[in-house]
Amino acid sequence: MRGGDTLATTLDSMARHGVLYVRDVGGPLDVIAAIARRIANAELRGPTIFYGWEVGPAALQVSAQQAMARSLGVVVDPGTPLFQDLPVDTLLAMEVTSIEHAHAPWLSLLRADLRARHDSIAAPGVDPSRRGPFALEVISLGRKSFEDGQLRRLGEMWKRSGIFFCPTLRVSENRRRTLPPVPSTSSDEERARFWTGWADASVAVTRSLASQGIPLLIGQDDLEPMATFDDMELLARIGVPSADVLRAATLYPARSMKREADLGSIETGKVGDVVLFRGDPLENMGHVRSPWLVVQRGEVIHKRD
Repeated sequence: MRGGDTLATTLDSMARHGVLYVRDVGGPLDVIAAIARRIANAELRGPTIFYGWEVGPAALQVSAQQAMARSLGVVVDPGTPLFQDLPVDTLLAMEVTSIEHAHAPWLSLLRADLRARHDSIAAPGVDPSRRGPFALEVISLGRKSFEDGQLRRLGEMWKRSGIFFCPTLRVSENRRRTLPPVPSTSSDEERARFWTGWADASVAVTRSLASQGIPLLIGQDDLEPMATFDDMELLARIGVPSADVLRAATLYPARSMKREADLGSIETGKVGDVVLFRGDPLENMGHVRSPWLVVQRGEVIHKRD
């Protein structure tokens, strides 16, 4: 997290743009807690900060117990799409709050022939240098690497678990656009196939899980308020109903952090946080970029002329 005047400016900008709650994942707990206290004491203006306990699968069970003892949500980012300690279908049976990134379920979706090759390459004692070329091949295939019907089966399992899904599509779409370096590639065409496959698969996973009623969360992997709106617009663009996109930014985060009793919707007795727009986001999600009025804890903190 940024320090000094930049920190104050960033937090203030987020609140004035209507981003009134954020979940930090992976930051130092003492630092996040100190910033949250300064906001609560009105030393800084900014969003209410929740701490999501990000854990690696190898230490998941111990960390989950520690997190729940602190009333923190357990947020899991399984890491790379293909070589994970625990695949998503295993995580769905464990006590986690949400799973991050649309590429996370890839290993659980692989075609049988590709899964057999994966398991042989991932076996103990096998030269790890074989993993890169295999990942390049599979990810470049995009959704063609998925087993028929497996997205539907994964969705059914996910829905039973009650776990939230934070696809953070802006990450894969930005990579599709900027084509960052990829190990094991030797040409721009290979990089383009790789990132296009990654992004197309991410869209397919998100679209399928959303259509099956899995509750989504908005993610951004950034500190800029506009990144939040990027993710909301991307979800709407791929066909997620606008009402579900708005829930992913309001009600569902409150539920995921066990704060639905006082946050997430406009009801008697809840915290007075309201954002009003000149246009209707249900008709055009782009309207969320320009809030007309922002009320935080009953106080008007931003109003456009």
